[in-house]
Amino acid sequence: MKATNLNHHIMAAIDIGSYSIKMKIADVDSNGGILPLETPRKFINLGKDTFITGKINNEHLEEVCNILKNFKKLISEYKTDKYMIVATSALREAVNCDYILDYIFQKTGLKIDVISESEERFFTYGSIMDNLKDFHRLKQEGVLITDVGSGGVEITLFSGGDLIFTQYVRMGALRLKEVLSTLERRTLNFPNLIGEYIESEIDTIKVQLLQSPINNYLVIGSEINVMHDILASGKKEYNRSFMAKEAFYKIFHKVIGKSQQQIAGEYMLNSESVETLVPAMLMYEKFLSFTQTDRIFTPAVSLCDGLVRYMSDTKFGLRNKAFSEKDIIISVRKLGEKYSYDSKHAEQVEKVALLLFDNSKRLHGYSDKERLFLQIAAIAHDIGKYINIKAHNILSHNIILNSDILGLSKNDLHIIANIIRYHANNMPGMDDFNYKALDYDSRIMVSKLAAFLKLADALDRSHRQKLSDVKIVLSEQNFTIKAETNRDSLLEEWEFENKSNLFNEVYGIKPNLIIKRK
Repeated sequence: MKATNLNHHIMAAIDIGSYSIKMKIADVDSNGGILPLETPRKFINLGKDTFITGKINNEHLEEVCNILKNFKKLISEYKTDKYMIVATSALREAVNCDYILDYIFQKTGLKIDVISESEERFFTYGSIMDNLKDFHRLKQEGVLITDVGSGGVEITLFSGGDLIFTQYVRMGALRLKEVLSTLERRTLNFPNLIGEYIESEIDTIKVQLLQSPINNYLVIGSEINVMHDILASGKKEYNRSFMAKEAFYKIFHKVIGKSQQQIAGEYMLNSESVETLVPAMLMYEKFLSFTQTDRIFTPAVSLCDGLVRYMSDTKFGLRNKAFSEKDIIISVRKLGEKYSYDSKHAEQVEKVALLLFDNSKRLHGYSDKERLFLQIAAIAHDIGKYINIKAHNILSHNIILNSDILGLSKNDLHIIANIIRYHANNMPGMDDFNYKALDYDSRIMVSKLAAFLKLADALDRSHRQKLSDVKIVLSEQNFTIKAETNRDSLLEEWEFENKSNLFNEVYGIKPNLIIKRK
């Protein structure tokens, strides 16, 4: 079938996870409505390969190809307008990832995007509003979100409507089970051992979480669906949108300590679906103990849901209602605080850099995405000073590359890190591997945005915010920055001269600085 209405499109998403390969085919409309058509799922334990041996074996690889071939037939049968195929921790962490991706493409003709932890979170959370209309209220009251996957757990905290904390921990339900499997036969209380391991992994996170009141708890993960299956057994009507705290603990105490086979048999469930139930429940319980809530919100949200939502929003020009650029910027400021950055200097550089960008659109031709990259770079450009003032731009570059910033891909981080790398006196060039590794368009973007960052940083060289009322005057042959001050600005003027060369090279205009004395 194929949607014939121009306001309707058939879209498909495939998630190659650590424990299964899921697919969602849906009819989406221009108002953001999503009607699921088919949601097949095939169990395959790729995580066992990666988490234990570090790479995926050939037998599983062939199985993946066969599953994807069948899913490709569905894409063709539905005459899908657009589809996305992503892979998460199992492929992301496999040492033979590149070979696997190439082999799959040769066998199936399908290209797979290996997404970062932050992208995974951004996509998944993007569909929360589809199932939880009062999500913004929960963010205002304070809500802890845990997305327990096979390879890791995404932890996000909102309070007062703002993003307070976000972090990915490699402590997924399947990973816990596989990593600690060798100890299972050596203890009579394996769940207690898992619990101790969880506590040791989240010690520092616990301190940060307990600094803010948490009035709501929201859980994402396939295991919560299994718990609902247990609770719904024998009931004609059952609400899966939340779970009472009392009901959670009722199942928790019944299930903990039982084997996979015992749980499946007692509750008439698929044995594969309950394999990771116990470690997941132990994580749910641990994070639940940090909250002051009597129920758990459990919106039916998956990565496939998020991917379809993302494609729909992109196609019809809709906005992600669950998260905003503000959330991304807050997470970057939190990163700056972690590295004791000079917040006043960062704010000044951010303000001036965006002013330069906004008043130079005729020169650069970029849009909101590139503006966001510049804004992030301006906020984080000096965080490397926490480690060493010498070559701090290089250290800031490295920190960004190894950070988990909500919604940003690895390629995004490479671009932002390179913008930061060249905010000092060094110049981007093909002799630098970090710059050369980028594609042509990204290299041009880095150079153009770094030129703005250099000038903005120069105008607060003293870190004392001496200049005020900064204005831009752009003509065919001139780019003039005007500012006012009642203080000695010789240091800023000198630095401006030193750092204006990249702007001159990139835009073909030598920038001028005119400072009026108050």
